[in-house]
Amino acid sequence: MKKTLWETRPGDDVTVEALAADLSETVKHRLRDIGIAPAAILHCLRRAPFGGPLVVLVADCVYTLDQQIASQIFLKTAG
Repeated sequence: MKKTLWETRPGDDVTVEALAADLSETVKHRLRDIGIAPAAILHCLRRAPFGGPLVVLVADCVYTLDQQIASQIFLKTAG
């Protein structure tokens, strides 16, 4: 099973492998617009408490992603 962005911890640097095929085209387009696309490097800044959003750094911008979206962003695995 592939690791997703939702599974990252604060301080992790990760590389996007793919976006889930069943995401709507609107969501895929928006993610690509903000720089979340295959080969993008993301830095996990923090996770809000009580199931709140994940806060990630993309290039020089900070974004929050809820579990529904972050769990549909698949990451490259080391090795």
